[in-house]
Amino acid sequence: MTNTESTVKNDKKSVIFDPDTMTYVPAVYSFDHDTTAFLSNIFDYYSKFHPFRLSDLTHEKGGPWDTIWNEAARRAVPGMIIPNELIAA
Repeated sequence: MTNTESTVKNDKKSVIFDPDTMTYVPAVYSFDHDTTAFLSNIFDYYSKFHPFRLSDLTHEKGGPWDTIWNEAARRAVPGMIIPNELIAA
């Protein structure tokens, strides 16, 4: 690991499901320092919100989720996937 990379070492561990062992195991990841700080700040901020408030924020009228949800009423939207372009708009 170089001095521009860091591995998050705290109690906010990400896990993935390992189908071979049928258990959850720590996810291996490595981000540069700026990305680690950015993600930590976002987690620290939004982790304090009540789940219903987070849902309200992500489902606001006219937002990406609402757009795809309403589009599905008019045509098939396989997997209800929200395109990145819609999120970035």
